[in-house]
Amino acid sequence: MEYQNAKVLIERSSEPDCHFIGSWFVKAAEAQGLWSQALRDPSFREWVFALCDEYFLPDLECAAAYFFGELERQRRVIAMNGDLMFELAMMVHLGFFVRADQSYRLALPESVTLERVQQAALRVMSTAKDLGFDPVVEPELLLHTVPEAEAEAWREWTIQLRRLNSETYGEVQVAAGIRLSVDNAGFRILTNGASKIGHKMQLARRDWVLFAGG
Repeated sequence: MEYQNAKVLIERSSEPDCHFIGSWFVKAAEAQGLWSQALRDPSFREWVFALCDEYFLPDLECAAAYFFGELERQRRVIAMNGDLMFELAMMVHLGFFVRADQSYRLALPESVTLERVQQAALRVMSTAKDLGFDPVVEPELLLHTVPEAEAEAWREWTIQLRRLNSETYGEVQVAAGIRLSVDNAGFRILTNGASKIGHKMQLARRDWVLFAGG
């Protein structure tokens, strides 16, 4: 599976916004309530249990708390894989995260309904593959993933770029063989010429300024 060594980048703005954060959590709680309601439908519940362990059912509210906590702990940019991909894929479908170049950013869904929650779950469960024993759900197939080394470089780049402002000049190392130089004329990406990731940064420089400007 190609995504096993890949990660999903998630970020949020560095600006404090209690209204947005509060509303985001309220919507997440609302989505979890609707998910619980959906699972009370016997036929829907039976199908879900065929693909998910009954004791490890997706929990959107817990996932929201985890994602936000990790964003706070890791300077508002995280690169993740493994657990909670089911919840993340559902939340992307519901509008809790929107794609912004290589990452996903927190967003506030316009509305969360029972039908949309069911659709999100069905969309994720449609990725199930029969590998000869129990079906395996692969929510990563619905997400934009980045190779692990590249994801970590993008994460460090975003963190360093956010630390710089119009009154801070100098040069910082953002990844192995990659440096960011900032002066009155703007910024430059400096590489040793041998870094594939650095080459990608050079090609995507204009997009990266927009991507990391939150």
